[in-house]
Amino acid sequence: MKKTAFLLAAFFMYASCITAQRLMRKICARCREEDPMVTPKTLIELGIPESYAHKVKAYKGKGCPACGGSGTKGRIAVHEVLVMNDPVKRAILDGKAAVDIKKVAMANGMRSLRQSGLTKLAQGIVNVAEIVKTTSPDSDRPTHSAPSPTTPPQT
Repeated sequence: MKKTAFLLAAFFMYASCITAQRLMRKICARCREEDPMVTPKTLIELGIPESYAHKVKAYKGKGCPACGGSGTKGRIAVHEVLVMNDPVKRAILDGKAAVDIKKVAMANGMRSLRQSGLTKLAQGIVNVAEIVKTTSPDSDRPTHSAPSPTTPPQT
């Protein structure tokens, strides 16, 4: 265990953050239409706060010659950046579980892949199916940290 802690401490000296990214298929802009199957309840279950769920319109692509009938054209990245600040370092060195480290990071401002995807959903760029397929739920995520429909994506 002491050797592992030493190696982690050495790693922290050089790493200031760890990033994760996934690609999502974008909704085709030419055949994009509102998805009547997505209800505010569905959006809340995905992680959008109840106060915003009624304002968000979910879209899907119906398929057209421009997208080859798929309803999607192109891809867009969603990102998660884990900044190695003192609380995160302490959680790692204390041997906390990955889910606990994620909670600490999110309490200190980290936006998860799911939150990044939800921002793109609220902007009408991706559909609900892509969110579910590409990201995992944020367990015990505080609802106040989820993106609002008017929140621009953070870079």
